[in-house]
Amino acid sequence: QMAEAVGAKFQKMELGKVRGNGIKVGEGISKSTTNGNKAAVREGSGILVNRDGVRVVNENGTNDSVTKALMAQSDGILFVVMDQATHDLFHAANVKAHVVSDENMENWIANNGTTYPIYVKNDTLEGAAQAAGIDPEALVKTVEQYNQYVAQGVDPDFGRDTMNASIGEGPYYIVEQRARFASTLGGVVTTTQMQIVNQQDEIIPGLYGAGEIVGGAHGDDALPGCNLGWAYTTGMIAARTACQEIQ
Repeated sequence: QMAEAVGAKFQKMELGKVRGNGIKVGEGISKSTTNGNKAAVREGSGILVNRDGVRVVNENGTNDSVTKALMAQSDGILFVVMDQATHDLFHAANVKAHVVSDENMENWIANNGTTYPIYVKNDTLEGAAQAAGIDPEALVKTVEQYNQYVAQGVDPDFGRDTMNASIGEGPYYIVEQRARFASTLGGVVTTTQMQIVNQQDEIIPGLYGAGEIVGGAHGDDALPGCNLGWAYTTGMIAARTACQEIQ
């Protein structure tokens, strides 16, 4: 806003980074459960299914591949299915990331799928599936098949390489997964020395940009490591440029 007030030039403002692993907590608002999902599929036996109760992706694949699989669904929704041990990992990771509290989780479960976020618990897979709006019989078959893959040590469907445990006895948890807006990708236009320019591509004296305020650096997506590297490097260049101009 400060840069805009002095006539800064912007680019790529129409672009935003979209990720899966989101739980809807309000109209147009999702919280990220990425940490919980990673714990569920890398350390536990969590699987992702669609509303038909079938797996559609390697749950331990890249964020991008999971997001694309979610967006490919007719309703844009997937569900993470967990037994008790895996849900313990899922919830602990979300709490550690300051995304979900014990009170949140208990309240959501008490709603039993009647409102968002869809976060259900039931002693049987069929009961959990019904509350979440998933095909119960198909989900049971999917879990049985996945457990066979765990026993065989290979996932012929999607090549998942983290099958540490089979899905055990109930209670079972099912948590709806939606796409979420993760960050903007647009921002101010700068020179290579991180000097912000105006609409005529002229340098605005004394105004510098660094990190994600600079638009277009990542194209139409961004990875965490890229964001950090860009922030460190451009921060150094901006500071160096400012020091040189002060001298």
